[in-house]
Amino acid sequence: MTQLALFERIHCLRGTQRTFEDLCLFPAEANRLLGSLTEHLLETIRYWGKLDGIDACFLTDDWGTQTALMISRRM
Repeated sequence: MTQLALFERIHCLRGTQRTFEDLCLFPAEANRLLGSLTEHLLETIRYWGKLDGIDACFLTDDWGTQTALMISRRM
């Protein structure tokens, strides 16, 4: 099973440019959305944990470029 995790999921919903704008201009709203995505991901993982025959899950997320993070550590 493969699942987009937090940062990639928000890019799918908002688009990359809007995601970065949201994080800078609307941090409370971005954090609320990330919180909802976190809860959804945790529920998905809990559900998978109850299934028979699941040997692994692959979570994808990409927070960096070739040389640095895409956002500051503080953010």
